[in-house]
Amino acid sequence: MEKLQFLTNAQGERTGVFMPYKAFQKIQDDLEELADLRLYDKAKKQCNGKGKDAKAVFDKLLNHP
Repeated sequence: MEKLQFLTNAQGERTGVFMPYKAFQKIQDDLEELADLRLYDKAKKQCNGKGKDAKAVFDKLLNHP
């Protein structure tokens, strides 16, 4: 990761961080992907194996008169 710069308060405690925008964007993208995976896992768990194969559903919809 690129160089980070920390902001500190009068006691020397870190209170913030400066980072290059590209590094920030990478973190944002990774967090979005993680959120998507968590939603997928939650939906899959709620389904309890009763879900339908997406390809089969699309095939049925596209081939339905």
